[in-house]
Amino acid sequence: MPDDLRKVRSGQPLRIPAGAYNAFVDAAVDLRTRQGRGQAVAGPLVESAQRGIGVVLVRNDSNELIEPHHALAITGVLVEPGEDDQERTFHSRTPLTGDVATEESDTLGFAVALQPIKPNALGPCVLTGVTTARVYITNETDTTCELAADETVLASTPMGGIPILWKEDGTGEKWAVIELGRPSPGRITAILGAAQPIPTERNRWRYPWVEARIDGNPGSPDYLRYVPVENGLTSQAPSGGEDPTRLAINRFEAHHMNDSEPGSGFGGLLGLGPVCELPGVLPKCPPARSLKPKLVPIPEGVCVQMTCERNSRGKPVWVFEAMSLIEIADPADEDRKFNLYIGGAE
Repeated sequence: MPDDLRKVRSGQPLRIPAGAYNAFVDAAVDLRTRQGRGQAVAGPLVESAQRGIGVVLVRNDSNELIEPHHALAITGVLVEPGEDDQERTFHSRTPLTGDVATEESDTLGFAVALQPIKPNALGPCVLTGVTTARVYITNETDTTCELAADETVLASTPMGGIPILWKEDGTGEKWAVIELGRPSPGRITAILGAAQPIPTERNRWRYPWVEARIDGNPGSPDYLRYVPVENGLTSQAPSGGEDPTRLAINRFEAHHMNDSEPGSGFGGLLGLGPVCELPGVLPKCPPARSLKPKLVPIPEGVCVQMTCERNSRGKPVWVFEAMSLIEIADPADEDRKFNLYIGGAE
């Protein structure tokens, strides 16, 4: 057989031995068989490039064809350890099972198909590493992506998902290069806008914001101050105005009580008083009465560290931590406010 497969030099007559021809046919049949089974078929350059990524076989447990560069939610392993034969198979290779994502799916637990995978068939998928994928871009400033329920096209998110290294311009379904297996930083610095009350809630607000960084230009009037990042992340929608789904919440305010019992102060904070003990003369004093503490939102322009968390439905929520401000007022005159301060020794 080795003699039958010798290469022909330029100018030599071409004579194909039966053994060489049969070898060509066997190779073609093998290629067609592997393609029909959804197995990986790649040339040397592609195989060399794929050595740096984690490719695993995944069985498509859905009833639809999974297109290349689309995602399957990982649902389990194909062979579980049990009997001796199964345990040996489990240790020697780890094919997985996958399905179209649902509301209960882990939004970051997925693999991206390299080739079409028919229902109930095995196919190669990228589990870790850099690969191309189809991603539905909701906002051009989104930097990560994740699974979306009932979809095989990934969905972009502001932060907290799988990092997007590159994507086509615009919104809608786009080509993107993503890096599976590397967590997103999930934290930015942001300047807060004017607080917006949450309907039906007391002592809680939502905040517009814009990504910021320290101005490093010594000649700038804002030198060493936080300034908005040009084309950075923001709570604004692409069409203008604030996107309600991107407004941030203060983690400390999320635990505030809506109601308090009279005389107990806010959230168990005893009323401060009697007011006659404070400097200055108040009307109708005595009798003594307690001051009324009131929580107020974080002022506009404050700079905070913002993180992107997920709610119980897996949706991204922007969150920051800032100590709540307390405004002290005279209960007999709501417009009469008190500024409390600590004076140093003179």
